[in-house]
Amino acid sequence: MGVRFITGRSGTGKSRIVIEEIRGKLIESANGASIFYIVPDQMTFQQERALFDGEEIDGSIRAQVSSFSRLAWRVLQETGGATRQFISSIGVQMMLRKIVEERNGKWHTFQKSVEKQGFLENLERMIAEFKRYQITPEVLQQQIDQMEKFVHKEPAEVTLENKLKDLLYIYGRLTDNLAPHYIDGEDQLRLLAEKIPASRLLDNAEIYLDGFHRLTPNELAVVEALMKKCKTVTVVL
Repeated sequence: MGVRFITGRSGTGKSRIVIEEIRGKLIESANGASIFYIVPDQMTFQQERALFDGEEIDGSIRAQVSSFSRLAWRVLQETGGATRQFISSIGVQMMLRKIVEERNGKWHTFQKSVEKQGFLENLERMIAEFKRYQITPEVLQQQIDQMEKFVHKEPAEVTLENKLKDLLYIYGRLTDNLAPHYIDGEDQLRLLAEKIPASRLLDNAEIYLDGFHRLTPNELAVVEALMKKCKTVTVVL
């Protein structure tokens, strides 16, 4: 394992250094160990064009421009972790609607909110944020338990505690409903980090990370697993 950083201000040619280095390796050997150039989703097409632009290289099986989600798809296909069906944010919102409509008990604070336009979209985004930063239903329960220990509470603290209780109910039910059959984007990253050690595709691979302003804890877990597994990891900052 080797880790390298390429640093510099925006526009100083850091991405060009990476692209030329990968192109040089492809010209030297078209059939060597895998090379993954990992960028944000919105950059994949642009960087793919930049990498294969020119007459020297018509295309490559060895080198691939990838996002975290595309890498997850490849690794899970290989390691057998892709048995659960991917669910989009719209699909999650449909599950949330079913959970909300089937609620038998009284809401602590969401009684009026559940009928408002945009509630499910905001709820889906919040739960995605929870997952992104590794806040599980168990973590929410621990927070509620801590808040319940306080005897004297400000009105804002009581409101927050009640909101967390409603969120815990919804988040817990959603987790139970998704677990047997479905996987969303954040769960996919978590599973990717677990499956990387078993991937033969990444044996002796060279990894380049470029275009990220910050990484979430789930993405950092993937990067950590790549650093332990792959031959080299180059990070552009």
